[in-house]
Amino acid sequence: MSMAFAIDQSEAEAVPTVAGSRAEPQDVQAMRNLWVAVIEQHYRTALSPFKSDQVERRRARVWFETEGFEDVCALAGFEAPEILRRGILRQLAAADAGEVVALAHCRVQAQGAEL
Repeated sequence: MSMAFAIDQSEAEAVPTVAGSRAEPQDVQAMRNLWVAVIEQHYRTALSPFKSDQVERRRARVWFETEGFEDVCALAGFEAPEILRRGILRQLAAADAGEVVALAHCRVQAQGAEL
């Protein structure tokens, strides 16, 4: 199972780094991909079917309601974290209702979200 995230390459321009040097576009893209993976992992954990993962599943679901989620969205290059949050929470509710939620059908883009 995989959640597909696409980041707009046009936004991956050189930006200052902590050390004051400039990051190359591919470095910016790599950093954004890392933060996208954080969102993806929380999503997978939130949908975990295993009883042993109950506490982690609950933590992952709560995380989508936090400022930390919004911060990670910003680092990943998403301009509309609330749209992404609503879509994810809608899918989690559907999973709770017994519907099959296919991670492969999720596609998120930096300028908006399709869930």
